[in-house]
Amino acid sequence: MTFAHLTGGGGLFDGLAHPVFGIDHLIAIVVVGTLAYLLRNRLAGYTLPATFVGAMAIGGTLGVLGVTTGSTELFVALSVVLLGVVLLALTGVLDARALTGLVALAALFHGLAHGGEVPSAASPALYVIGFLLATAGLHLAGVALGPVVARSRIVRGLAGVGVIAAGVVLVSGV
Repeated sequence: MTFAHLTGGGGLFDGLAHPVFGIDHLIAIVVVGTLAYLLRNRLAGYTLPATFVGAMAIGGTLGVLGVTTGSTELFVALSVVLLGVVLLALTGVLDARALTGLVALAALFHGLAHGGEVPSAASPALYVIGFLLATAGLHLAGVALGPVVARSRIVRGLAGVGVIAAGVVLVSGV
């Protein structure tokens, strides 16, 4: 997304900024942290965020190496919709392994998007380290929001609908 490229200079700072200013990345990453909080009894609390960061590192590396799908941004936007659906309705019924796989797949595309957009003046290694650190921090923000979202079904429903709506807007803009 355009907002992910607001920084000047290269390297670590650009990598740190990309997930924060890319609304598609920001929403998905925070939702994964929130899901980690909501599912902490079915999964270890770190499983979803660790899976996301690991798969995103792989995708980011592939993106830096020039691998692309031609539809990466569409898949990133669709991942926001899908994570919103999980937040809204499926946290209680989706198998933990299926959810972990879904998170890994979403993260792979987020990583491809990040890695494919390394600024020309940036060190690719510092850029990848930056977006991985920012992602871990945003996961923590999602975990911190977890108690608010878990407070009631209405709050979780509103959060899920909001994420889905944002995802639909993102998909329509791709």
